Amino acid sequence: MKAPSYQIRVSVDDNYLPVNSLGFNLQKDPYPGGHRYKLRISNFKAGKYTSVPLGVYEQPDRNVCASISMLVSRRLEETELSQELTPEITFLANTIETLIIDVDELYVEGICSPVIKKRV
Repeated sequence: MKAPSYQIRVSVDDNYLPVNSLGFNLQKDPYPGGHRYKLRISNFKAGKYTSVPLGVYEQPDRNVCASISMLVSRRLEETELSQELTPEITFLANTIETLIIDVDELYVEGICSPVIKKRV
């Protein structure tokens, strides 16, 4: 698969992680929470992929969060496929507290939770 023209950077608690380590599970009350994620997609024309207008959003409404989480999940999946990565999600984004949609960049920030694996 051809590599996307955009670049994705993911960090949790200000530590950069591989793109295949973040997934989305939006929740009204994040559980267990306790961590902060930041995701930036550079060189990306978000307006081609979403009807959410350009702008800065603090605590965006549920519909905007759903739209953006689906958009970002697709871009993460495309990047994983192009880099032949296996999804190894270690954190789930629970909220979108800040959203910035610019002409050529998308920035998302919020609370995330570690993936808790069940003991067998």
